[in-house]
Amino acid sequence: MTARYGAAIGPPAPDCWRYVRPDYGRYCVRPLKAEWIGARGTRRLYLLAGGVPMRADGTVDPSPAHVLPGLVGAFLVTVDASGRPKFLAGTDAFMFGSFGNSGAFEAKLTQVGSDYHAWVFSSGGTWQGVSVGWYHILAPHGGRFVDLSNIPTIREQDQAHRYSIEFVPAQRRVYALAVTQLSDAADTKPRRFVVPFNYRDWRYEMPGRLLSGGEF
Repeated sequence: MTARYGAAIGPPAPDCWRYVRPDYGRYCVRPLKAEWIGARGTRRLYLLAGGVPMRADGTVDPSPAHVLPGLVGAFLVTVDASGRPKFLAGTDAFMFGSFGNSGAFEAKLTQVGSDYHAWVFSSGGTWQGVSVGWYHILAPHGGRFVDLSNIPTIREQDQAHRYSIEFVPAQRRVYALAVTQLSDAADTKPRRFVVPFNYRDWRYEMPGRLLSGGEF
C-alpha cells in the first residue's frame, strides 16, 4: 500500500493512506480484501483497496454527497524468495458508486478464464426515485487493472428490468458471460443471453439492441 499511496497518515483521520483525486478531493484508503492464487513458488496476491471521502479537517466524511463516488484500488503482486513484493499489475483509483460507497466491500475474487481472475461486484445508487447500477469485473491487463464490464444491473432508461450475471466456464482464455434479464412484471419470464468476451476491446459489451430498448 505504501508503495502505491505513500506513507500512511494518522490522527485526526483513522490510520489509512491518503489519495488525492483532483476531481473529487481526498480519500482515506485502506486494504479491503486480499487473496492468494496458485501453488507455492508461483503464488500471486490479489489485493483490493477501498477509499472513502475525507473532509477538509482530515477526518473521514460520515455522510458524503450523492455525487461523490467511492475509490477502489486493485493490485496483483508476486513475492520472491527474499520476501520482496513485485507488482505485476495495479490501478490506484477506480471511481465507482455514489455517496462515497463503491460497492467493493462485496467484491469476490472470481475465476473468469482458464488462468484469469477478477474482482467482481456492483455499484450504483438511487436518486429521486431512479436507480442506476453497473457490474464491475476488475482484472489485470497490460500492467494495470481494467474494468471488463459494460453490463448494467439496472438502467436509468429502463427501471422495469434488472440483470444478473454468471460466467460460462470453458477452455478459453476468458470465459463468456451469461446475462439474465429479470422483469418486475410477475407474468414475464426471465430472459437469458450469452455475451462473448470482446478480445479487441478487452471487455464484455451489452448487445446494442438491448441498450437501445429493443428485444433480444
